[in-house]
Amino acid sequence: MDSTDETRLLDALLAALPLQARPTVQAAHALAAALHADQYRDEGHPYILHPLRVATHLVSHGYRDPDLLAAALLHDALEDTTLDEAELTRRFGPRVTALVWAATKPMLRRRRDTATYLAAAGASEGEGQLIKLADRLDNLLSLHESPRRGMRFRVLEETRSKYVPYAVEWGASLGEALVAAWEAQLRRLEEASDAPK
Repeated sequence: MDSTDETRLLDALLAALPLQARPTVQAAHALAAALHADQYRDEGHPYILHPLRVATHLVSHGYRDPDLLAAALLHDALEDTTLDEAELTRRFGPRVTALVWAATKPMLRRRRDTATYLAAAGASEGEGQLIKLADRLDNLLSLHESPRRGMRFRVLEETRSKYVPYAVEWGASLGEALVAAWEAQLRRLEEASDAPK
């Protein structure tokens, strides 16, 4: 996969949005692409394809809010790049920053009351959960491409305990897609284990 895949994903994402939503999403993509420029996923693909797919999953399940999509595109930026909250707020405002923060791994968040912080920024915990669901869905869809078998087991077990019980409640059809992807990866792993050595 290369820049052609990135262009295709971005074009499809923008085409699904109303015109007034596109500038925010384009700006978030440009920043994410710059921040993740030298990063690659386990499966060897450029990292930027992952946040693009996360935003695309949200759109395909009916979510069109430009701040939510911008946060999806930047959801790994606070934990995996040099971007800090102050710069993110300067560029995109407190709501996008709060949503990115909500999608960041708990151990990397500053200590603050989540509900209060999100409400003050005009965001909600439910929106943060949507980004996490779309992120986990994308991770599941490409999980079999990872060379790290132990990590695949860990992701499946974490999904079973932390996401599957609440997936549909949090994200309706997005949650259903996550459960289906989890079940498909479980079957794939079981079939690989049963295959003759």
